[in-house]
Amino acid sequence: MKIRTGFISNSSSTSFTFCIKGNTIKDLFTLFRKYHKKFDLQYDDYKINAETIIGSIKALEPTTNTRRRWGGYRLVPMAEVLDDSIKRMESIMGYIQDEKIGMMDYYKEELEDSKEKISYVKKLINKGFNTAIMIGFGDNDGEISGGAVGITMDYEGRGIKMNEPDFVIMTEQNR
Repeated sequence: MKIRTGFISNSSSTSFTFCIKGNTIKDLFTLFRKYHKKFDLQYDDYKINAETIIGSIKALEPTTNTRRRWGGYRLVPMAEVLDDSIKRMESIMGYIQDEKIGMMDYYKEELEDSKEKISYVKKLINKGFNTAIMIGFGDNDGEISGGAVGITMDYEGRGIKMNEPDFVIMTEQNR
């Protein structure tokens, strides 16, 4: 559940950053097929697999827009993932420095998470990961929202443990 200015929303999504040693969306699809068993997922009556996920991603258009909910996947260099992570950490540090906020423990935890992510992304870059594909999946939010793929990837896909020499998945819940 999200509390937003003026109303409460029960929408959710999970942002996926698919990190690969490749340069194209087709390289990502090859890895989905290589590790297809990790994508055999079920949530309630929905069953999905690597091919249904690929089909949903193919229906999207690539975008360079950095704002979410603009209907496309982002294919970016890993250096940009690192830069975004550093900017997020700096933003959190700004909140912590503001003595008027009442959620200090939350921001300190977020700061630690950001530091860990920065360290992890640096390690991936050093291991030769050069491209990330960013896509949000959700029940009614994200680039792929609703339906079997959006809902199942949001609720079950976020639990995928993918830390292979050529394919890493990082997730972040947007609640």
